[in-house]
Amino acid sequence: MKRILHADPEHNAKALAAYKDVPLEVTFGQFRDVMEHRNHDVDDLVRLFDGKIDEPRKFFERVMSCRWKNPETGRFGDRSDVVILYKSPA
Repeated sequence: MKRILHADPEHNAKALAAYKDVPLEVTFGQFRDVMEHRNHDVDDLVRLFDGKIDEPRKFFERVMSCRWKNPETGRFGDRSDVVILYKSPA
């Protein structure tokens, strides 16, 4: 492994810099903005993620609306700053 990392130090430095620029967290609001920019709606996302995540429609409706209904008060709260949790399959 050490040999591979030292084989092309310039490329490795660029790859590491690019990796550091990738956000490690994505909020509901950021995700919604990207999906709207790409012209994806909830139906598109449900089709893309069907069978890959539990209850995709419920999840994407919540994410794309950036709202959550409190069952105790019945009020909606803004969730645009909430980070989307990601569980790696590995």
